Amino acid sequence: MKGYRLISWVIVIAFIITFILFLTLSYEECIRYISIFSGYNKTDKIASLLTLKKFNLMRFLPLLGIFMGVTMLLFQKGIYEAIVLSARWIRNTYTLILEQLLQYSPNEFLILMGILLINLVVKGYLAVMFTITYDEAWTYINFTSRGIVSSMSYYPAPNNHIFHSILTNIFSAIPIHETIALRLPSVIANTFLVFLFYIFTRRLTNEKIAVLLTFVFSFLVPVLYYGFTARGYSLLLMFFTVAYFMVLRLLESEKNVKRNLFYFSIASILGFYTMPSFLYPYITLNLFLLIVAIKKQQRKIIISSIVGMAVTTVAVLILYMPVFLISGPASVFSNSYVTPIGRGAVLMKLLPHYNQTFEYLFNFPFATVPALAITVLACFKSERKLLAYFNAWIVGFALIIPILHSVIPFTRTWIYLIIPVLISLGLVLEPFLYGHKRKVAVRLAGAVLALLLSLVSYRAILHQDDYAIKAQQADEFLLNHYVFSIYIDEPLMDTYVIYTYKINKLNLDCYIHKEDYIAKAKEIEMLLYKAGTTPQGVTAAPIYSNEYFSIYRNPLYSSN
Repeated sequence: MKGYRLISWVIVIAFIITFILFLTLSYEECIRYISIFSGYNKTDKIASLLTLKKFNLMRFLPLLGIFMGVTMLLFQKGIYEAIVLSARWIRNTYTLILEQLLQYSPNEFLILMGILLINLVVKGYLAVMFTITYDEAWTYINFTSRGIVSSMSYYPAPNNHIFHSILTNIFSAIPIHETIALRLPSVIANTFLVFLFYIFTRRLTNEKIAVLLTFVFSFLVPVLYYGFTARGYSLLLMFFTVAYFMVLRLLESEKNVKRNLFYFSIASILGFYTMPSFLYPYITLNLFLLIVAIKKQQRKIIISSIVGMAVTTVAVLILYMPVFLISGPASVFSNSYVTPIGRGAVLMKLLPHYNQTFEYLFNFPFATVPALAITVLACFKSERKLLAYFNAWIVGFALIIPILHSVIPFTRTWIYLIIPVLISLGLVLEPFLYGHKRKVAVRLAGAVLALLLSLVSYRAILHQDDYAIKAQQADEFLLNHYVFSIYIDEPLMDTYVIYTYKINKLNLDCYIHKEDYIAKAKEIEMLLYKAGTTPQGVTAAPIYSNEYFSIYRNPLYSSN
């Protein structure tokens, strides 16, 4: 308790000092300090984001910290007991997982370790060898290289998976190649995701089903791809998996309600902090929990669930406060990439989008039909009715969400649907794979299936990122020919080139976009004409070209 009281006073005093410093700090000094700490020297760009009005509001934010510290002091007994209880739950969960692992047979334990090792080797290899992708390069340029302040506050597009970006800031301190450091959080998160998937699936089914499903899960295209690329989807899947299992625990028993709700809330908060689109699975899980609890008249779960939603909402709003302050609430709620359309247009596009989603998730044409068939069949054939209905609800409600939101989201937004479909598959297969027979055959089938899936998925990834591969070839050409000032007639390529030059500690003068390129070409021709020189270079043949883009030298750059 003494340590808790000391921390509370430190928080109060620290925020009082911060408040005083903010009151004495001028707007220009603040912009300069942000530039220094973020490593981003374009102060005019920072000023356009942090306007004077926002700065004046920011000055009073430390009052929230003071309020938090005072609240911790006023309600120290209750808060301290809650912290101690949470720490005990975390410790007990670690013990429970360890005990569960010890209950596995030596063969099962070795198989699990083998699955994890294969995952780590395959995804680690791809993290080292596979070319950088657009979103990864964009993440590095805008967030990783600019420090944690940029990751926490700058939200120009949904590309900023905030919690993941913060992890890349931390891992960038490791003295290894920038691309590997950038991808390391995803590789680690994905390995832990596969581990959790096995642990939870094993509790829901038997060993054979768990082994088979984990092999399949590990090497599906989205799980493999986001298992090594520097994006937040492995984190999102991991947090959804925890939330999914905790809701099941709440539905199946009223024991340990507070503990299960605590884990559900923590997973949800971190899921939201990774991506705002976690709202979709969060609403889906909470609605089912409340509907079942109301039907069963489980008053304790109903009240606890409502309290959990309130706590989650407040925590998420606090975490997003830097984004709201710097980038504005509209950057999250009214982002141009997720602009609502009319519900009539949504209905027209919904079924094709749904089919496209399942084709993306499972990598074969018309995957929607078997996915839905498996989910529905589980409801009729499985004795685990509640679990089967839960899975069917998650898959089915994905059809309702776009109508409610009036948005057709990216197909990858639905990556969490993999979990209920695979669990439903396990429920359907369970009667056929019950008991101790055919264990070796199932394990071999799982291994062969995983090998085939990994090969098919790798080919799909190569096809999907053909542009990135061509961009890397262009980058190598530019570096080998010492080109430092260029024009590109395609708007995506600049991110790849800037990333490559940045990690090689080189400066690049790069004009992009077709309209900008044409305007700049005319400007340079006029300058050359006035100087008495025949215009050439910009209008000449490109120095590098392929089916995606063309790159031109800048004739005004003397080193070219």
